[in-house]
Amino acid sequence: MTLKPVFITYETPFAPCGGIAPVMRNLPPALGKVAGQRVAVLSPYHHRIAGMCSLQTEVVGEFRIPFEGGEVCVRIHHRRDECDWYFLRATDDRFFAGERHPYEPGGDLLRDSLLFGRAVIETLQRIGPEVRWGLFMQDWEAVTPVLAHGGRLPGSKFFLVLHNSYDSPVSDEALFRYGIDPAWCPGVTVLHRALPLVEPNIPTVSKQFAFDLIEEIWQRCVIAPHLQERLVGRLLGIDNGPFVKSALGEKTLKRMRAGEFSSFKRWKTIQRKKFLTAVRELPADPTRPVWGNPDAFLGDRGPWFVMAGRDDPRQKGYDIAASTVACLL
Repeated sequence: MTLKPVFITYETPFAPCGGIAPVMRNLPPALGKVAGQRVAVLSPYHHRIAGMCSLQTEVVGEFRIPFEGGEVCVRIHHRRDECDWYFLRATDDRFFAGERHPYEPGGDLLRDSLLFGRAVIETLQRIGPEVRWGLFMQDWEAVTPVLAHGGRLPGSKFFLVLHNSYDSPVSDEALFRYGIDPAWCPGVTVLHRALPLVEPNIPTVSKQFAFDLIEEIWQRCVIAPHLQERLVGRLLGIDNGPFVKSALGEKTLKRMRAGEFSSFKRWKTIQRKKFLTAVRELPADPTRPVWGNPDAFLGDRGPWFVMAGRDDPRQKGYDIAASTVACLL
């Protein structure tokens, strides 16, 4: 029997924060076409985020989960689109209470993630009791189903997809409080406990990140030293389509290796013009402000230091860039 794909994610296009949201917009329906079957996506119902609250959904189930000595009621909201969206809403509004983005919980992100993991297992047992699921879990916040299932989804397989190396400590005592047996998943953090339980190959967002995660000093020695033993030899770097499309061509790279940079300069000039056009056309609003003075920036001919991706100081190295600018000046 083939596996039915289901994406487990803490953010979606309806409750976005970083790069996972556009991936969830495009990848599930694309995989569905390739697999020839409808794909499901499970995510928390972030009840304070406008994009989530405005969705038309249908409640298709309800269950209760023992949690920290009490119980939490969870309702399954379904939305049928290019794929099947299932949003898991805790009736206790302390959970999934982020307002600006999903990772701003207004409480305890670890607690909410563990509740989400248990709710995922309960939901899959209800919407497909005889199904062998292939769970594609995005980062530590959504890998918690593999800690919680305890063999309750026989024949299913659990895949971890790493978009970053963030993690969260979790003690045996904490797992007991959340109804999860720590003997099933020994370790010191969520990812550390999950890695032995997921499939051997662990996809990451690029070949470069797969290399950096176990070779680059900052990742290997500062951010994720506790994961190294359980990651080496398992990472599968998959270059993201939009980044591949906008990357330097191999011919230009070959010329640069030979010491010839004129084609690289032409490429940078073209990209600079594209960016300036985009800045001119960018509408600013309170939720997406433009930092600095665009008019002064558009007319300036000074050098640029460019960093792509989310504005996240934990992984961007602003301090290194600032030191470099100071040295050059």
